[in-house]
This record gives sequence, structure tokens and C-alpha cells, in this order.
Amino acid sequence: MKRQTFLLCLMAGVVLAIAAVAGALGQTSAFSASNYYIFALQGTATDVNALSAAVQSDGFTVVRYDEDVASVYRSGELASLTGAEALASSHLLVLDGSRYLLRAEETDYTYTLRPASQGLELVLSPAVDMSYDTLLQVLFELQELGLIGAEVDFAYPEGYVRDALKGPAPPAGLRIDSDLYGLMVAEDWFAFAGVKSISLVGLRVEVVAEVQPGALIPAQFFQYVVSESESLVELLLPIEQIAALAGSSEVALVRQAYQPVAP
Repeated sequence: MKRQTFLLCLMAGVVLAIAAVAGALGQTSAFSASNYYIFALQGTATDVNALSAAVQSDGFTVVRYDEDVASVYRSGELASLTGAEALASSHLLVLDGSRYLLRAEETDYTYTLRPASQGLELVLSPAVDMSYDTLLQVLFELQELGLIGAEVDFAYPEGYVRDALKGPAPPAGLRIDSDLYGLMVAEDWFAFAGVKSISLVGLRVEVVAEVQPGALIPAQFFQYVVSESESLVELLLPIEQIAALAGSSEVALVRQAYQPVAP
């Protein structure tokens, strides 16, 4: 993993960027169109209702989940779109309780801001090779929405290959179904879940934890339990918490909930 640090300051509407790695901003194409990139960010406390109103005025589709029921809004009014149609919108805000996912598809790139295990993560998906200027532009837009602070310090990993035949393997110590790990690091959670037949409800995923003999899942996950037996626990779990569950010593495996197939 490379480490790249930026300090962004809003001063009179100008973004100032300082690269901690010498010469980094001089690269002509920092981001390849064949990859997508996931950056860990620290967010700010966000009023999701105010965010919803702000982005709808900019033409975003808003999908709000109340438990497992979704309502779709455009321009402040209920819209007659199916869930699949709404989630395919080029400019999208998904609200799931206090958690949110924001996606904007522009001509040369798409970015997504979504929950992460600690704070938020930004997914940058270039359609053409591009420089750091694009990243700075995206960060500035997120600052204007009040979603990140005036200073941003983050590490950035190698890019994930878009449309790879085989996705990345789960890290050692994560006892997890490979498709669930693929969901965690997917460019688009909703598209990936559709292809892999993973059941999502908003920004939550249906999973089964196979627990070690005589063990219980950690207490932090009790609130997500849907049903349980002696060795299996079914949960509706925030996607960003899959790794924490799969890495706990009480759990032998986290996998998809099996879906019945019609004969």
C-alpha cells in the first residue's frame, strides 16, 4: 500500500493541496481508467435530512430506507421508480438510518462516498486516465456539502482492477465468503450484489455467521440478529461491519444467507 497525505484547506473558495510525497502532484496520470480506487476518509457529523434536501436541489435521486421499506424521492416529491431503477441513477443518495451513500456520475469519472468500518470511504472510478486535480475537485465538492472537514489526511492503496475475472482474496484472518469480501471492496455495492445474488436492504446485507462450538457472536452485533440456532446466526448487517464480524474469534465463517431456488 502506498501512503499519500493531502492537507486541504478551504480559504476564500480556493483548495490548497500539499503532497507529503515529493513530486506526487507532478504526475500526469495518477489514476488509471482501468482501475478504481478506495480511499479511507474521516467524515463529519451529518444531518441526513439536510443533505437529502441539498442534493435533491441538484437533481439527485434519494432512496430512503425505513427498516426494510424504501421510498424514492426526486425534487422533494415521491417518485414512481422501482428500487432497481432508483439505485441505477447517475446521481444518487441512499439513506439508511443515520448512514448514507452518495454517488455522482460525471463525464470523466464517478465517485461514491459510503460508510466504512472507521468513518467513510471514497471510491473514485475514472473513465479516462486522470491527475490528482480530479481527486481534489471531488474532495472540494464533498467539503462544500459538509461531508468532510477542511483538512483531509488519508492513505491511498493500489487501485482495484475494474472488471477483473477474479477479485482480490480476503486478507488472512478474515473467515469470510469470497463474494462477501468482494462486496466490501466492490466499485458499486448495488451492481455487485445484483450480479452475485447477494441480498441487500439499503446499506445492509443478509449474512449468516457460523459460530464456533459453544460461542456467541460479539455483543456489538446483537442488534443486527434476525434469527439464530445453536451454531448459526442470521444477521442483517451494515456492509462496512462484515470484516469485524468475520475477524472475531467466536466466528468460524461469515457467508451469504442461502436463498431457496424454485424447482
